Amino acid sequence: MAKDSHQRSHRSQKSHKSQRAQKSQEAQRQAQGQAQGQAQEQTQGQALGEAQRETQKQAEQKQAEQKQAEQKQGARQPENSPGRLELVVEPLRAPVDHEVSITVRGARAGAEVTLRLSADGHESEAVFLADERGVVDATRHAPVSGSYAGVDPMGLFWSARPTGEQPGTSGKAVLTATATPASSAPADSVSEGAPAGSVPASSAAGGAPVGSGPAGSSAAASTAAVSTSVESGTADQALGGLGAAGADSDTAAADSGTSALSAKPLAASAGVSALARKALSNTSHQVEAGDAPSSDAASSSAGTSASTGAGASTDASADASADASTDASADAFAANGSTAAVPAADASTPGVSGAASAVGAPAAGAPAAGSAHVSGASAVVEVELERLSVPDGVRRVEFAGGVLFEPEGGGSGAAAAGVIVLGGSEGGLRELDAALLAGHGFAVLALPYFGAPGVPENLVDVPLEHVGGAVDALAERVGGPVGLVGGSRGGELALLAASVLPSVRAVVSVVGSGVVTQCVGAGKRLLEILEVDAAAWTWKGQPVPYLPHVVSPGMRAAIVDGEPVVLAEAFDLGDGFPEDVEIPVERIAGPVLLVSGDRDASWPSADLSEVAHRRLEANDHPHPHEHVVHPGAGHLLAGPPNRPQPDNVVDGPGVRFEMGGDRATTARAKADTWNRTTTFLKTHLKTRPKSQLKTQGSPDRTA
Repeated sequence: MAKDSHQRSHRSQKSHKSQRAQKSQEAQRQAQGQAQGQAQEQTQGQALGEAQRETQKQAEQKQAEQKQAEQKQGARQPENSPGRLELVVEPLRAPVDHEVSITVRGARAGAEVTLRLSADGHESEAVFLADERGVVDATRHAPVSGSYAGVDPMGLFWSARPTGEQPGTSGKAVLTATATPASSAPADSVSEGAPAGSVPASSAAGGAPVGSGPAGSSAAASTAAVSTSVESGTADQALGGLGAAGADSDTAAADSGTSALSAKPLAASAGVSALARKALSNTSHQVEAGDAPSSDAASSSAGTSASTGAGASTDASADASADASTDASADAFAANGSTAAVPAADASTPGVSGAASAVGAPAAGAPAAGSAHVSGASAVVEVELERLSVPDGVRRVEFAGGVLFEPEGGGSGAAAAGVIVLGGSEGGLRELDAALLAGHGFAVLALPYFGAPGVPENLVDVPLEHVGGAVDALAERVGGPVGLVGGSRGGELALLAASVLPSVRAVVSVVGSGVVTQCVGAGKRLLEILEVDAAAWTWKGQPVPYLPHVVSPGMRAAIVDGEPVVLAEAFDLGDGFPEDVEIPVERIAGPVLLVSGDRDASWPSADLSEVAHRRLEANDHPHPHEHVVHPGAGHLLAGPPNRPQPDNVVDGPGVRFEMGGDRATTARAKADTWNRTTTFLKTHLKTRPKSQLKTQGSPDRTA
């Protein structure tokens, strides 16, 4: 029993030890768990603190950025930045045929704001009144005086006149704004931390740029010059083409933004009063503000090779400090219709409801703006623009007897289609036209047809096969369809060549003719030229019948008296004419666009083009066709816009020629014509299989 009792006691002690060990282990585990929990809580707390600090830091950074943006936005608003004049131009880089938006901010409400453009030996100026916000927007506001009238986004460009200096070809332009700023800071304070590009104030008498206006002698002006580019073609050559041709000055300089033109249907008959042009005045008529309706078309361009330049803008701002006590202010493609001109609803149409999204290559980085405070006197700010004749991404090569402009890379597939540009009786090459059309995605050949190697010296017996060979070569190169675009006698040639060349898939004839007319022979005097009795064109070695010139008594008297000659009188349509001189335009294998001015004094293009339109209608031409007549416009409609528009009286061979219409109306009609042309080509020159570009043989022309 004693043994059993001892064993029970031993087991009891062992059990107690085991229980104590278990309790100790449990206590250790609890302690470890508590320590781990505390460490975990501490780690989580640290992580949470870091996340909170990072979140707070990001929030503070965002607030700072928002504050900077608000300050920058506020600096742009004239009402929040008294004394700061701003000139905003966009885009700074765009082809010649695209619109530029010009805005001035920060002027005193109701103050005169003078805009002055200087480019390649030409200059223009317009004076505006700032609105209640101190803003002038050239796309919406009409000037109160200056080189053009009415709302016209590109008025400063086409209204520029020669300065007498040697014209340049740099494409550079300088736009200057002069205005009385809104109330400003103290007279001699200059903004601290002015942006890069600030120019210290300089004496108005000693260094103010052209256009600074009559600031007082003690006034100082600060100028911020910003260098970038507005691609526009250089101001074109003088109207030398008329010296040899007489009938055309299509090679002249260009014009400006679009405007709606009042409707005026053309009579359907071919013999509409050409002689009425006798009464054309030599005096150009200014367009009043109410005469230039605003444009509605969209401004972005589809299918162009150049990228949009809408974001490429420059704000140039300047203030001048002065002690002067007084303020010194400075100076639907409607198929089968003959219609009056209205702006084409082209995606690439410039001049639309104040839009600034002209298409062109973007500027390479935003240039710096200059800024300084101004008090009292006029402030001057200027921006330098570069207007390129050849859009970015377009190359020039000699090809098929002419000059070809095509997208970089060239060859089949590089361009959507081919276009051949034919000039008028001035001869030579329309390189600017071709280069700018190439910027819309085409391979464009400027083709001479007389006065060049391989073709006649004068516009006499020019073989239509010359155009045919160029069409075939270009179609082979691009692997797509080819269209013809011609101005004046080139418009006549485009219609005639397309009527015998089935590989031509679209035709644009600007101030052209549906009637074959007489040659333009050799001679130094107009009467000598008109008396050369020969054909202008041949087909298969035979002269094409033509309407002969008639020298009216009125023309002869004008020549003798040295008065401007209305050459339209040499084309007598009053008694009708033989059918064999009409061009069989119904044979053209594609759409036809005819454009004319109803006051064309060089030749009666509205009447002559209507002959073609009438034939298309009478023969149920299966393709779209339209005759657009621009009311009040003269002869100078061919070519790209936004260059200096020539006067209506130009030099010719021993005479002066009346071109007809007034300068402003013709300039605006020219812009509309160019936009219609680009829209027409984009719409109708669609890529086709190469096998469909040519047909077997060519139909003979009915003589």
